[in-house]
Amino acid sequence: MDGVDPDSFSDDGSIDTPPARSSSRRIFLCRHAESTNNEAERTAHESLTAIWRGELPPRCAWRKIAQAVSSRPLDSPLSEAGREQVERQRRVLDALAFVARERVDLVVHSHLARARDTARGLFGGIAGLPLVESAELFER
Repeated sequence: MDGVDPDSFSDDGSIDTPPARSSSRRIFLCRHAESTNNEAERTAHESLTAIWRGELPPRCAWRKIAQAVSSRPLDSPLSEAGREQVERQRRVLDALAFVARERVDLVVHSHLARARDTARGLFGGIAGLPLVESAELFER
């Protein structure tokens, strides 16, 4: 009986079948919505591209350029556009009954404000769905 584990036999000599797995686990990954640093980097890129073409960026862009090229804080909050992204995506997830349909039973997010706020906005307030913060999940 090639391929049969000798320990899989019962006392009476019959082969024990392992219990069927009740379900498989899937992991869904979600990146945070736009943060103020993402916004500053985009504005800086657009402005520096304009300078390269010989154009002067708008006055309001200079502060964001300085933020993007200076010591950027790692824990930046969601931008206004990021908060709107979360609200729109929550409506989509709710309309699809995503949490129930996909049997989501846990949401884990990093300790950074942008990740926490995205997770709370997308999945907060859903009965029986814990949101767990992990300091191990963040970009380095």
